[in-house]
Amino acid sequence: ARLTGFYNNSESDGQYVVNTVAGPDGITRVPISGSYRRVLSPVDAYSNAKQYGGRLHMSAEYPGGELTSITGYSKMKEGWLADLSGGVPPPLIPPFLPPSTTPVGLFVREMNSKQSQFSQELQAAGTIGDVFDDVAGLYYFHESATQKAETQTLGGRTTLNYQPKTDAYA
Repeated sequence: ARLTGFYNNSESDGQYVVNTVAGPDGITRVPISGSYRRVLSPVDAYSNAKQYGGRLHMSAEYPGGELTSITGYSKMKEGWLADLSGGVPPPLIPPFLPPSTTPVGLFVREMNSKQSQFSQELQAAGTIGDVFDDVAGLYYFHESATQKAETQTLGGRTTLNYQPKTDAYA
């Protein structure tokens, strides 16, 4: 028997977008903020992910063949928040939005997801006489997940909830 496992936990301050415009030559891009290291967004981005799981592989011989069982399990939870507009400075804020003296986030998305899966495989392999090798098996897979995406664009807010489930047999 062989048992393997894994674990991953990561957290960060997320990803930040820096807006660019055409430079003086009309070709090169330059950041609106004056530096690629200066972010205008008023949104505090974050990113985190935790995942763990394992696999158990067992085999046993029988007269004329071998029976194998492979079992797997995995679970994941992640989330992130980012201002994909990069923060828009006051002179570039669209006129239909309330005026501001500080940059605003015009495309802010937050995503939170959970996922788990389980699989089981059984194999019987052997030989029939001196001529034929045979393999027969069964397989089952189950996955369930939830994902919630909240998006704020130009002052409006939308939410998408997605909850897929999969069961497969072979």
